Amino acid sequence: MGQLTKLLSGQDRGWRGSVRVTAGLVGTPADLAIRSDGSLEDFRRYESFEGELLKLTAHCDAHYSTLDHGFHAILCQAPMGDGAIAMRGEVLKWRGPRRYDLNITAEKVPVQFIAVGHPPCQEEFAR
Repeated sequence: MGQLTKLLSGQDRGWRGSVRVTAGLVGTPADLAIRSDGSLEDFRRYESFEGELLKLTAHCDAHYSTLDHGFHAILCQAPMGDGAIAMRGEVLKWRGPRRYDLNITAEKVPVQFIAVGHPPCQEEFAR
């Protein structure tokens, strides 16, 4: 996880864990259907070795279009406890000044995951 955050943001954010992503693409560049599944196991901060390690899984569907360089009909769902977190919307102009229209909902998710952050995440939520 530390190497992935360094690749994406230019610096290691101190997160540790294993990331696994699978994706499938179907269609034409003008209307490309994307289906993906991802998991994050043993998620923690680098200095944290105590407590329960977090495991996250998510499934996402979206359509990408080269016509407007946008992701449309995004739907991601991640089970968490007895509930789930979902994200819906679109991201336009992926290759330029981006415009986001995303809606994130949580249903029956333990409040410590949202309000305070799971112990390995608390420092990031505080930033």
